[in-house]
Amino acid sequence: MDATETAYRRMWARIAGLMYWLVFAFDFSGMSLGGTAKGHWLSLVGGLLTIPLAYGLYTALVPAQRAIARTAFGCRLVEIVLTLTSVIAAFPMVRGAWADSGLLRLAQWDDATGFPAFVFTIGSTLFFILFVRSRTIPLALSLLGLVGSIVAFGACSAHLIRPAFPVFTMWLWIPIMLGELLTGAWLLIRSVRYAPSAASVSAL
Repeated sequence: MDATETAYRRMWARIAGLMYWLVFAFDFSGMSLGGTAKGHWLSLVGGLLTIPLAYGLYTALVPAQRAIARTAFGCRLVEIVLTLTSVIAAFPMVRGAWADSGLLRLAQWDDATGFPAFVFTIGSTLFFILFVRSRTIPLALSLLGLVGSIVAFGACSAHLIRPAFPVFTMWLWIPIMLGELLTGAWLLIRSVRYAPSAASVSAL
């Protein structure tokens, strides 16, 4: 991997680190103001900021294992589309105009099943597996994010199998929240470090 490619990937790692914090801030604020117009707009911005977050992680980690990175990126894109569908459908003007549409039915299904969160946990788990394998950030951060992702994946799986299971119980999401925020801070400040022998990936 030459110096230009390394600098490009490290830049996107820093962008991903910033996005971890911004997405959390906008999503948390949006949930806190749930049901209000301001809350909907904050959630919409949070959903859109997930796009550069996912691309930044993909760009930084694709040298570790291209197939896993692509799968993780694909999962995050599916999550983004489903999440944005639910957020857009929550606006009163959209609900009124599309009351009997497939968009609204899809949003209601998303909300009932928590499927976007399930897909998110798959993508997050795969990205943190690559962090563990590549050693591009401290192992303790990688393992915290990985364990948190697996716990959240288990919660979402249980909810899909048994809808009465409270998937969004705060305690089940604290590990992944800490893992993402601490990883985000590290990426923003220190970025990633590649081993001297890291293979170059010629195409994204």
